[in-house]
Amino acid sequence: MQGYWNNDVETKRVLSTHGLKTGDLGYVDVDGYLFITGRQSEMIKVAENRIHPLEIEEVVCQLDFVLEAAVVGVPDDDYGQKLVLYVVGEASTEHAMAIKRYCSSNLSKYKIPKQIHWISELPKTPSGKIQRFKLLTQ
Repeated sequence: MQGYWNNDVETKRVLSTHGLKTGDLGYVDVDGYLFITGRQSEMIKVAENRIHPLEIEEVVCQLDFVLEAAVVGVPDDDYGQKLVLYVVGEASTEHAMAIKRYCSSNLSKYKIPKQIHWISELPKTPSGKIQRFKLLTQ
């Protein structure tokens, strides 16, 4: 890639002598395979903590009544952002309390969602990626 068409600012932001900064997060396994696990732009900042939503979503999805989950950060006057969890599954007060208890047992305190919303399905792209920005308008 030589750069963005007529956009020097973005080109300088993503291109360096080390290569292209895609913003993708991932890891290389012991066999040398690359796995993409998310994007830097999905990081949520709560106070001084940077949180990747996938970490919370994986914990919540371990519960048998949760089909899918997505976490987004919404503005918060005290902490910059707060965590909001969207859950596809059987909605109930009992299940919401179970999610909070499970998160308390398996995540750091600052990673526990402050709000839980039940929805029928997560908005996704044709390739199956969650469109988190659409959750912010619900």
